Amino acid sequence: MIDGLFAHMALGGISASEAQAHLAQWAEEDVYKTLPGELALIRQAGFPRPDVFWRDGLIAVYGAFRD
Repeated sequence: MIDGLFAHMALGGISASEAQAHLAQWAEEDVYKTLPGELALIRQAGFPRPDVFWRDGLIAVYGAFRD
């Protein structure tokens, strides 16, 4: 996924080393979890069946409904 992000950033003229620096800077305020990790957090919050509704590369729409 990171390779895909770097490729996307390269389209905007951002080199791999610049992209890595951006990620390091953003890490001060952003928390990156894997998609399975995100689904596990939703499950732990009381939603029994989290799911991915749509995914395209780095972008995903996911969530859950309360029963």
